[in-house]
Amino acid sequence: MTEALWTKIATLADIPDDEGLEVQIGQVELALFRVGEKVYCVENSCPHRGASLAEGRVQEGEVICPWHGWRFSLENGACSSLPSSEPVACFQARIENEDVLVQIPHQKQ
Repeated sequence: MTEALWTKIATLADIPDDEGLEVQIGQVELALFRVGEKVYCVENSCPHRGASLAEGRVQEGEVICPWHGWRFSLENGACSSLPSSEPVACFQARIENEDVLVQIPHQKQ
């Protein structure tokens, strides 16, 4: 059984506007993005060749893979450049008093 826990993984000041921040939580590698007053969290690996999405550019609500230009929605992970491509996993993120919390599923023992 899994349950999702909210985990503090950064502060708002850690994330440059319209850029990514790579964060490791246990075995999960995440990419955080700040767009205005909103924060998004996706898995940090492009399904094409494994590039770090945290190193990509943010444009029009999408992160652009730094290696081959594949575009992924920050809202739902869908790839808009190749419709048949596998999406990236998205995680819910929220801001509480300048802290960035992400909901990450944990295995319940």
